[in-house]
Amino acid sequence: MDNFFDETVEKVYQWVGRSLSSCPVRDGVVFYHGSDKIFKLVERRFGWHLQFCVPVPESPGLRILSPEEAKVKKLGKSRWIFRGDSDRDAENLIKAALDSLPTRHVIEPALTRDLPTLCEATCPCFKKMERIVNNKSLPSELTEPLQEAYDLLQQGKYAEFVLRLETVIEQVIDYLLGQQGIARDNRNLQDKIKILTDRKVISKNLKEEVDVIILRRNYKYDYTVEERAYPMALMMVALMSRLLKVCA
Repeated sequence: MDNFFDETVEKVYQWVGRSLSSCPVRDGVVFYHGSDKIFKLVERRFGWHLQFCVPVPESPGLRILSPEEAKVKKLGKSRWIFRGDSDRDAENLIKAALDSLPTRHVIEPALTRDLPTLCEATCPCFKKMERIVNNKSLPSELTEPLQEAYDLLQQGKYAEFVLRLETVIEQVIDYLLGQQGIARDNRNLQDKIKILTDRKVISKNLKEEVDVIILRRNYKYDYTVEERAYPMALMMVALMSRLLKVCA
């Protein structure tokens, strides 16, 4: 994510407080109330793109889709689509969505909230890591490093977890190369990914995901606060899950 989107996410975290949990996805961040999806913040280099699953009031930049239009666009229940440049309009719509919830968790005015809301244990991305570690068909050479990474995640050491899982992902790539009978040599990760993509071992979409999450390395801008690494940790878990499916 670039700095602009990071700042946009931080604004939304401040507005939602502890009312919602969040789950990073490939193209943005999804916000939940319990298990119900409330809205999605879509990653953009500038401006706002919000997809609401609950009714929100009319606003400049808001378009309300019919159920049929939402289905055609593969948006599921997201029918209230906001695109614009106004922080105030975005905040008003998000707060209107919060007001529509059956119950709300209120933060006392005296409390401040310096850290982003973390994804709760119900987050599907978090549960993926547990399933990965317990997978009996896991390549033996990956069992120990994945368990070590999972231990870091359980301890809340998200920054260490991200760095550890990055190493494990490189080990998975090497394992896939070995399955193809290709020597690892001194190739860098980008070259290894290209070989696997050219051989159709991994898809172009998966290659792009590795490129965004691992190769660009823009996410390592500030891990002095553990929770800032948490969204990246979840995205890397999702990436690991997809890579291991290729190993099976």
